[in-house]
Amino acid sequence: MAPTILPLATLFLAFSASFLRIGEAEADRLTAHKLNSHILQESIAKEVNENPGAGWKAAINPRFSNSTVGQFKRLLGVKQTPRNELSSIPVVTHPKSLNLPKEFDARTAWPQCSTIGRILGNLLAPSPYFLKY
Repeated sequence: MAPTILPLATLFLAFSASFLRIGEAEADRLTAHKLNSHILQESIAKEVNENPGAGWKAAINPRFSNSTVGQFKRLLGVKQTPRNELSSIPVVTHPKSLNLPKEFDARTAWPQCSTIGRILGNLLAPSPYFLKY
């Protein structure tokens, strides 16, 4: 009886291993799909705007309207930007002795900007990026 168990066990292990590989490929495909999907969706903005208790209005920021989840992860520091993408961005430095204002309000600095007072998607920003008014 023992000689028949070994081939059956081998067959079972081979089947299990191939099933796990199929599962990994499916997970990779799902992850790639999520990373390539658009982060901003009209349906989310609509749902928020139709909720009278939301306390705020949602809008799609045109700057990020075509951004994907993968691009946002890079923007928020989850995944480093490849060096070749950074090489074209100039490095700007300032002397440490530069006197900076104690306070700065972009709304008064650029009053001609019609959207400067709106805060769009502030829940996507890490907490150090929130502004105090």
